[in-house]
Amino acid sequence: MQMTFADIPQTHSHDPQSSYGAETRHRENGRMATHADYVLDLVRRWPNFTSRELSETDGCRLDLVVVRRRLTTLLNQGLVEQVGERKCTVARTKAVVWREAK
Repeated sequence: MQMTFADIPQTHSHDPQSSYGAETRHRENGRMATHADYVLDLVRRWPNFTSRELSETDGCRLDLVVVRRRLTTLLNQGLVEQVGERKCTVARTKAVVWREAK
């Protein structure tokens, strides 16, 4: 049985208690799933972009931290994959590039 988005915890044992409350609120109001859908759409439109490049695309409404968190969630669900590394055009450092999983 494949895990759904709702099954994957987003907080970790070392996170402050406030993170657990935030996760619960984001799940209940649908924001977490909406953000994951949005980031998956970004990856589909701009394959082989880094997380920073995705967060800087024209009109992206999420900050870098949210994009990175949702990429990790999508990776755990098997919906996106890391396809290597290259120099990010925004950060000018080596970074992972993403695409939709095949």
